[in-house]
Amino acid sequence: MLAQIVLGIIQVISAIYLTAKIYFKSDYAKKNLSNYWIVTITELILVYWLFYNFQETYDTVKWLIMLVFPMSIAIYFYIIMKKIVEEYELINN
Repeated sequence: MLAQIVLGIIQVISAIYLTAKIYFKSDYAKKNLSNYWIVTITELILVYWLFYNFQETYDTVKWLIMLVFPMSIAIYFYIIMKKIVEEYELINN
Protein backbone atom coordinates (compact mmCIF):
# COMPACT_ATOMS: atom_id res chain seq x y z
CA MET A 1 0.00 0.00 0.00
CA LEU A 2 2.90 2.36 0.74
CA ALA A 3 4.37 1.76 -2.70
CA GLN A 4 0.98 2.57 -4.22
CA ILE A 5 0.97 5.94 -2.44
CA VAL A 6 4.50 6.80 -3.63
CA LEU A 7 3.72 5.76 -7.21
CA GLY A 8 0.46 7.69 -7.07
CA ILE A 9 2.28 10.87 -6.11
CA ILE A 10 4.75 10.38 -8.96
CA GLN A 11 1.85 9.73 -11.33
CA VAL A 12 0.02 12.92 -10.32
CA ILE A 13 3.21 14.99 -10.68
CA SER A 14 3.74 13.49 -14.15
CA ALA A 15 0.13 14.23 -15.07
CA ILE A 16 0.48 17.86 -13.95
CA TYR A 17 3.62 18.20 -16.08
CA LEU A 18 1.97 16.62 -19.13
CA THR A 19 -1.10 18.78 -18.71
CA ALA A 20 1.00 21.94 -18.47
CA LYS A 21 3.33 21.16 -21.38
CA ILE A 22 1.42 19.06 -23.91
CA TYR A 23 -2.30 19.64 -23.26
CA PHE A 24 -2.88 22.14 -26.08
CA LYS A 25 -0.40 20.58 -28.52
CA SER A 26 -2.23 17.30 -29.06
CA ASP A 27 -5.91 16.46 -29.41
CA TYR A 28 -5.21 12.95 -28.09
CA ALA A 29 -3.51 14.36 -25.01
CA LYS A 30 -6.24 16.92 -24.46
CA LYS A 31 -9.04 14.36 -24.58
CA ASN A 32 -7.35 11.66 -22.54
CA LEU A 33 -5.75 13.89 -19.93
CA SER A 34 -9.15 15.50 -19.35
CA ASN A 35 -10.65 12.04 -18.84
CA TYR A 36 -7.78 11.14 -16.53
CA TRP A 37 -8.31 14.20 -14.33
CA ILE A 38 -12.06 13.61 -14.16
CA VAL A 39 -11.57 9.99 -13.09
CA THR A 40 -8.80 10.87 -10.62
CA ILE A 41 -10.79 13.61 -8.91
CA THR A 42 -13.84 11.35 -8.80
CA GLU A 43 -11.74 8.66 -7.13
CA LEU A 44 -10.48 11.13 -4.51
CA ILE A 45 -14.06 12.19 -3.78
CA LEU A 46 -15.11 8.53 -3.46
CA VAL A 47 -12.29 7.82 -1.00
CA TYR A 48 -13.20 10.87 1.08
CA TRP A 49 -16.90 9.99 0.98
CA LEU A 50 -16.25 6.37 1.91
CA PHE A 51 -14.06 7.07 4.91
CA TYR A 52 -16.01 9.94 6.40
CA ASN A 53 -19.58 8.85 5.72
CA PHE A 54 -19.44 5.05 5.72
CA GLN A 55 -17.23 3.76 8.50
CA GLU A 56 -19.01 0.38 8.52
CA THR A 57 -18.91 -0.79 4.92
CA TYR A 58 -18.24 -4.03 3.12
CA ASP A 59 -14.66 -5.11 2.53
CA THR A 60 -15.34 -5.59 -1.17
CA VAL A 61 -16.22 -1.92 -1.61
CA LYS A 62 -13.12 -0.84 0.30
CA TRP A 63 -10.87 -3.08 -1.80
CA LEU A 64 -12.41 -1.75 -5.01
CA ILE A 65 -12.00 1.88 -4.03
CA MET A 66 -8.56 1.50 -2.42
CA LEU A 67 -6.85 -0.94 -4.80
CA VAL A 68 -8.69 -1.82 -7.99
CA PHE A 69 -9.79 1.66 -9.07
CA PRO A 70 -6.41 3.35 -8.44
CA MET A 71 -4.57 0.59 -10.29
CA SER A 72 -6.99 0.91 -13.20
CA ILE A 73 -6.39 4.66 -13.28
CA ALA A 74 -2.62 4.04 -13.20
CA ILE A 75 -2.84 1.64 -16.14
CA TYR A 76 -4.93 4.18 -18.06
CA PHE A 77 -2.35 6.89 -17.32
CA TYR A 78 0.48 4.62 -18.46
CA ILE A 79 -1.30 4.02 -21.78
CA ILE A 80 -1.90 7.76 -22.22
CA MET A 81 1.71 8.61 -21.42
CA LYS A 82 3.05 5.93 -23.78
CA LYS A 83 0.92 7.24 -26.67
CA ILE A 84 1.87 10.86 -25.96
CA VAL A 85 5.58 9.96 -25.93
CA GLU A 86 5.20 8.06 -29.22
CA GLU A 87 3.35 11.01 -30.76
CA TYR A 88 5.98 13.45 -29.47
CA GLU A 89 8.84 11.34 -30.86
CA LEU A 90 7.17 11.20 -34.29
CA ILE A 91 6.83 14.98 -34.34
CA ASN A 92 10.46 15.53 -33.36
CA ASN A 93 11.90 13.05 -35.85
